[in-house]
Amino acid sequence: MSFLKLRIAGSSIPTAATLVLLAFIATCLISCSPIVYASLWQSKPVKADGLPNEWSKPLRHYDTNTKLQYTFSNDRLNMYLCIRATDEAIQKKILHGGMEIWIDTTGKGKERISLSYPLPDLTTKPEAETTDRNSSSEGDNYRRPKRKFRNEQNEMQLFGFKGALSGTVPLQNMDGIAVNINVDSLDILTYEAIIPFRTFYRDSLTLADSSRVISFKITVNGMPQAKAKNDPGVDPTGNNTPSLSGANMGGTRGGSRGGQHPGQGNSNPIYESHSVKSQIKLSVKPPAPSPGLPHP
Repeated sequence: MSFLKLRIAGSSIPTAATLVLLAFIATCLISCSPIVYASLWQSKPVKADGLPNEWSKPLRHYDTNTKLQYTFSNDRLNMYLCIRATDEAIQKKILHGGMEIWIDTTGKGKERISLSYPLPDLTTKPEAETTDRNSSSEGDNYRRPKRKFRNEQNEMQLFGFKGALSGTVPLQNMDGIAVNINVDSLDILTYEAIIPFRTFYRDSLTLADSSRVISFKITVNGMPQAKAKNDPGVDPTGNNTPSLSGANMGGTRGGSRGGQHPGQGNSNPIYESHSVKSQIKLSVKPPAPSPGLPHP
């Protein structure tokens, strides 16, 4: 790249305009570079029970778009993730629209591996069909699903994991992937996940992984919508039950905002999907020295 220069006594001195241009380019490079967060070293066991007892609160990160608090940690064998939602509309979208965690071990934000939980609840009465969104009856209809949620959602959906780990998988499985959600007495929703590295990366971390950056994307799906009357997928009986191929799943793999059913034209944010992307640098702790051997 060539710049305008002012020659004085045989030497080249950048002009003021050149210096301003260089400062502008440097600022753009810094502002455009994604922030890389350091994963915490997890020294204590974590149980994916939806109870945030193992985590310091508030959680380390907050995203204004999704209104989620979240924290990442890891040990040599597992990646851990805790998410908390206090906003009632976001909780409603998580429980009924579903949520997805995308992972890319190259750190480039490509959507290679995903864990979906909760899955979209297609039995939920669409928001547009409620008579009064501020009525107490609508609130009661929402609180009841939150209380009984843990007994109804017992499966997750996996994509891109190693081996045969794909499709719908029970929450209780032999591969060590564990995820759970709970709503406490303060009405705060907590999501916890344990994802063994051997299921998507390598058996265990080594010192060489101290520079490894992994990309994560958390997507909160919009609420399912009723199909339009002229939609060919509408149940002829009049029971307009949304399908997985409809608005909810129509763009979530790409993490796009929106998620409205084609032709619906409804701008209600309860139907919109939102994502937060993070780049996480793994934490690697040297193994303890063997008994009888001096410390290095």
